[in-house]
Formats: sequence, C-alpha cells, structure tokens
Amino acid sequence: KRVKELDNATLDVGYFDDIHQSSGLPVAAIAAINNEGGMYIPARPFVSEALRMAFFQKAAMRPARQLLDYKIPLKLTLGRIGSQAVELFKWNIYNGAWADNAPYTISLKGKNAPLVDTGEMASLTKYRIKFA
Repeated sequence: KRVKELDNATLDVGYFDDIHQSSGLPVAAIAAINNEGGMYIPARPFVSEALRMAFFQKAAMRPARQLLDYKIPLKLTLGRIGSQAVELFKWNIYNGAWADNAPYTISLKGKNAPLVDTGEMASLTKYRIKFA
C-alpha cells in the first residue's frame, strides 16, 4: 500500500513560477544559467552540489528511511526531505566555493558574492509535494 502511495507522490525542489524582480526573468532560468554556466558566466553548480551533498553526506536521506514507515504520514516525510533540500540549496548559494564574479559584475554589485545580489534567488527556493 505504501509503495503505491509513493508511486503517486512527487516531490519537486527548486524554482517554480516566480519572476526575478530586477531582471524580469523566471527565477528558474536564472538558477539554471548559474548552475550550468553560460556564454560568459562560469558554472556555479549549487543545485548539483546540493544533490551530491544529500546523497553522499546523507543529509536529506535520514527522513527518507521513514518513507516506508506507515506510522508517519507520507506528506510529512516528503515535507521533511523537501525542507532539507531547500536548506542545502540555500547553503550552497551562500557558502559555495564558486568562481569569482567578473570585475564588471563586482562593480555593479559592490561585492564579490557569486550567486548573491539581493538574496532573492535563495529566498525563492521552495519545494512542493503533489499527489496524483
């Protein structure tokens, strides 16, 4: 029964319908460009690193063991995993050892803080749970 319930559940983590205030672009697009890199933007794989941390350091896996525990509601367990994944994204945005900003970008931002300007991308990191 629980496996069937799991089969009908989806946990998404990332950026959904939000628009970045200063650029007018979807936050998901900005996150993807920063994660993968672009024409003049070095890759700063904060998403990939968060996933690596979750699996290799088992940070998000502790509640995953509860997935088959019928005593704990599935939505609660998925919420715990989603919350931990969001925190890993945010930690990587603020603390990752990323390539420095270009001198021109530093002059615009007034600081060399890759992935951080206003903190908007970090604050808009979310998770959502869907059941089919």
